[in-house]
Amino acid sequence: MYDSVTTWRLYSAEQSIPLGQPLTDVDAARALVRRVKRSAWWRDNIAYDVRVRTHIRGREAAGWISSYAQSAGLGQSTSWTISLHPMMLNDLIVFHELAHCIAPRWQYSGGRRRDGELTNHTERASHGDGFAAALAELVGQFGTVTHHDELRLAYHHFDVPVLSFEEYRAAVEDSLLAERDILAMHREIEERFATQARISPGFIPQWTWGDRLLSLRQRAGAGTRGRMSREHLAQLISRVERCSPRDVQRLEAAQHLPQDPRLRRIAMCMAVALCLDPIYARHQMGLVRWECGVELHELAAINPDWVELVESMNFQMAARPPRWVIDGDR
Repeated sequence: MYDSVTTWRLYSAEQSIPLGQPLTDVDAARALVRRVKRSAWWRDNIAYDVRVRTHIRGREAAGWISSYAQSAGLGQSTSWTISLHPMMLNDLIVFHELAHCIAPRWQYSGGRRRDGELTNHTERASHGDGFAAALAELVGQFGTVTHHDELRLAYHHFDVPVLSFEEYRAAVEDSLLAERDILAMHREIEERFATQARISPGFIPQWTWGDRLLSLRQRAGAGTRGRMSREHLAQLISRVERCSPRDVQRLEAAQHLPQDPRLRRIAMCMAVALCLDPIYARHQMGLVRWECGVELHELAAINPDWVELVESMNFQMAARPPRWVIDGDR
């Protein structure tokens, strides 16, 4: 769920405004989706035909409940399923999931592939500026005026990146144009893995816990000497916790979050030194300061910009808390 600061900003903005109209059952949710899709606004502004199925299910895991929208395609998908958790039957939740169905998914990233035939495209953030534009427009067109105004104010407070609706429409058109290249790229990847599997039976590409740290270090020096050395990274971390290049290597090779308290403390410092997104660090890698024995002020010796970001996020959350309240800073 929480995969980046961008997602955190969007969720925080949305969760700081009151919920909209409750929906009694799946029929009411489907009726709302039909009303949106049959509207003149949808006909005039959505650049392609989108099929949407709605059912009640959602997810429950590790104490979280969630609803989701799932696509059936790789490009700018035209087939979606919205799955609503029974405790989340509300028009604002429906608008959120419907925004996924119409948000631009791909953007041109510059240049061409090495074979010279396919241009480079990257997948847009799932809760990025295009999604935020789609959600704001849906709430403005089909929600209450109060909720629309509140959502825009919340966007501003949490520094949510958001396209204008004209920019959103252009981004969708670009994503549609990219679809041929995206599908071709996925076919190429599938063929490559199939070939590798024939050469090495049982081969399954895997991404381990430490690979993320290794990848970040290798990219950290891009444009200078190509990568940050383990020696230099260990020196940065040693400002807070004694660290050797061997410690860095052990963490980069780790399959899972280490249980050793000292290595956890080093791992937290390592993530900060490499500018790892603080939301990704917490929710995807399990690197939480208070569980790693690291104080926020200590990390300023390694990366003051990272600390400033976290402090500003804590301030934003305190000034505009979510509908539920949890004590303490993030």
